[in-house]
Amino acid sequence: MNFNNNPLRWRGPIVLLIGLFLGGRGAGATEKTDLLLISSYHPNFPTFYQQIDGIRDILPAEQYDLDVEFMDSKRFPNAESQAAFGRYLEEKLSHLPEYALVFCADDNALRFAYERKDTLFPGIPLIFFGVNDLELAARMDAEPRITGIVEAASIQETIELALQLRPNLKTVCAISDATTSGTADLKAYHDAREQFPQLALTSINLRTTSWDSLATTLSALPSDSVVLLLSAYHDVHSVPMTFSDSLDLILEHTAVPVFHLWEHGLGDGIVGGVVINHYDQGRAAASLALSRLQNAGPPSAPVQLISPNRGVVDYTALRAWGIDLARVPEDVKILNRPPSFYRNHRRLFWIFLGVVLLMGSFILALGLTMMKRRRIEHQLQQSEQLFKALFNELIQFCALLEPNGKIINVNKSALKTRSLTHEALIGRYFWDAEWWRDSGYERKVRKAVERAAGGETVRFMVARLDPVLGEIMIDFSVKPILGGDQPVLLAEGRDVTELRRMEETLRQNEKMDAVGRLAGGVAHDFNNMLGGIMGFAELLEMELPDDDPEFKKYAHQIVSSCRRAARLTEQLLAFARKGKRETVAVDLHQICEDALLLLERSLDKKIRIETSFSDEPLYAAGDPGQLQSALLNLGLNARDAMPNGGTLHIAVRRKRIDAAYCRSSRFDLLPGDYAELEVSDTGHGIPADQIEQIFEPFFTTKEVGKGTGLGLAAVYGAIKEHLGELTVTSEVEKGTAFRLLLPLAHKNLLESVETLPQPVPAAERRTVLVVDDESDFRVLLESVLRNLGYEVLSAENGRDGMERFKQHPDGIDLCIIDAVMPELDGMGMLRQIRQLDPYAKVVITSGYSAESTRSDFLEAGAAEFLPKPYSIVELSVLLHRVLGGSMFYGE
Repeated sequence: MNFNNNPLRWRGPIVLLIGLFLGGRGAGATEKTDLLLISSYHPNFPTFYQQIDGIRDILPAEQYDLDVEFMDSKRFPNAESQAAFGRYLEEKLSHLPEYALVFCADDNALRFAYERKDTLFPGIPLIFFGVNDLELAARMDAEPRITGIVEAASIQETIELALQLRPNLKTVCAISDATTSGTADLKAYHDAREQFPQLALTSINLRTTSWDSLATTLSALPSDSVVLLLSAYHDVHSVPMTFSDSLDLILEHTAVPVFHLWEHGLGDGIVGGVVINHYDQGRAAASLALSRLQNAGPPSAPVQLISPNRGVVDYTALRAWGIDLARVPEDVKILNRPPSFYRNHRRLFWIFLGVVLLMGSFILALGLTMMKRRRIEHQLQQSEQLFKALFNELIQFCALLEPNGKIINVNKSALKTRSLTHEALIGRYFWDAEWWRDSGYERKVRKAVERAAGGETVRFMVARLDPVLGEIMIDFSVKPILGGDQPVLLAEGRDVTELRRMEETLRQNEKMDAVGRLAGGVAHDFNNMLGGIMGFAELLEMELPDDDPEFKKYAHQIVSSCRRAARLTEQLLAFARKGKRETVAVDLHQICEDALLLLERSLDKKIRIETSFSDEPLYAAGDPGQLQSALLNLGLNARDAMPNGGTLHIAVRRKRIDAAYCRSSRFDLLPGDYAELEVSDTGHGIPADQIEQIFEPFFTTKEVGKGTGLGLAAVYGAIKEHLGELTVTSEVEKGTAFRLLLPLAHKNLLESVETLPQPVPAAERRTVLVVDDESDFRVLLESVLRNLGYEVLSAENGRDGMERFKQHPDGIDLCIIDAVMPELDGMGMLRQIRQLDPYAKVVITSGYSAESTRSDFLEAGAAEFLPKPYSIVELSVLLHRVLGGSMFYGE
């Protein structure tokens, strides 16, 4: 196990010190009774020493040896740490005499001891205290060796006390987090709403809120509100804080009084509350233990389900908030209330007053002399305070060093990286501190300090593996900042992990953009060739007599093959396309088939594809490119999840969503008809602790270099933009299923999906100018237009096309221009034609244009944009519409 990440690394020294302090077990003390206390948290937790004092009040050190073991579950709540603690304790108990009794402080310690009562503590009585889980505590009545006292928070009584102290109170805002006690207290707080109909009981849950958001919310609370602190140790990003640090944050950013349910914190700015006193808890538990130790039988006392809480307020906080002491109930204890000096020491007061009068002249004489010195001291103090404020508030790691490498001072950021204290660092050599221990950088850091002491600035990168955040990159530097007789070195560490990730993402996006441009260029040339092949095949099919069905079938097959190839190039264009999302009626069956067409080329032959589509056609309103990209992302993820083969299943079906479902969804859904697309696989699955993170940007379960963590985030964004829903279910080693809900297209949008009619001949003799640099396509287009009854003029590039247009200013009814040509491209020719004739009708065609999009051409004045390849039917219908023919073909 890595020593730096071991939450139990300091347990040995701490237990030794506490054992010495409380009366350790040693030679000459064998007549004492041996007891064990298992604490859920750590020795710096604000309740620990109060609990110990309460126990020692009943069980003195002269008669009882009390060993203490810390689970540290507040800072390390995972099962791995608890398992490590269990192994450690099992090893220790195997070498010690059996304890007479075991105390369990707080919920996690009780659960730990209860689960191991027959393995670690066979036959040993267990006494618990400080337990918030009332249901768990009540169950212990059925255990003959277990009893104790609960720690029930007095939420309702504390709110009543707040109302008495602030009659104008309108809002109570509770702060809680994801800890077991915090979750239980938040539920009890919400259950109390019925008791206070005149109040608004709100809450800020750090389960879903960061420390910064907490500060912002607190600063906006109205003046007629109070804060009720339930629990604040971890935020939504699992960033931990001690009780002291979180209390400082709350008091710094709130402008209203703060109440608490526990006695710790009183005297540090909290007004008060009906609080749990951990001294009383320890004393009550010790009384139960003494009764058990003095009687040989099992504990006879039942579990005490009523917590001995009491009302307490802080005099200093009352004065700070202007609360009248007359409003404090008689049964509420007032802490820090100063006694009346004059009443208690009247004689001493007059003596002191006389001394003051005698000394007055002497003080006045010294005053003038001290004024100048005080002014200088004040300036120095201000300078020092300013330095400390700036130094401690810096985000980056900072340490001040002597030239020999000994630590002079460190800022808060440096302490938080390893939960260290100033006392543990000051005077130590920098390279021997916990930051570098077992990291492999000790020697490099020492050399850097030696070079910096010689006047250099040394800088290098440090990679550190964090158990929660993964690999963290630190830009580390050491440089001299003060010379002279007392030189000082500054060591800095800046977290550049996010910057490195952004750089990697930018490089990846540039690669994808280059691939997209390449795909677009290939698609452009390929579509031109496809257009020629398909057009000539259609002409051949039209010219062949009906009594030659076999050759007509061959021609039709060529046309069908071209359309399938065109569908493939359309996928390349969708990959390269930029611009705004279009909204059309998307055939979901077709979009799935198109996605599978691309996926089949990248899937291992060991992966079997299955589909189950609805019998009815299903259309969704959306962008086909985005929807297809989402399906491809899910399909590729499924492929990566099945390296040894498996089944990829895609299903499409109709689903009716009611209002109740919409309210339960995390997405903004409206009741109605939806299409449900399911993409499932039989791969290795996703662990339950990662299922909530898979849609976050940069989160990936793949190996380094095999995933950017952006695929599922893009799918999530696309489905949310389409007003749909994306959910996932997974089971490890059995597979994963992603379900997409998309609103079905509106009737008006479906009516726009037309069925192409037969070719429409020219309504009257019209002249068309064809400009295309692809000679085969140009010849085809001339033949098609003449067969449809049009007069045709042609040019092989934009410059020649403009010459033709100028030669026939009044005789050209319509221009068909390719978007990409040498010498003068389609956009340039369109603009010149519009300058000569603002009413000229121009149709732009293109296999792909990286420079200009369809909307660009239409905004520049083009009548239509016709993508290649297109059929004779599509061309004839478009010309009929642009030149003023009927929109109702078949009349």
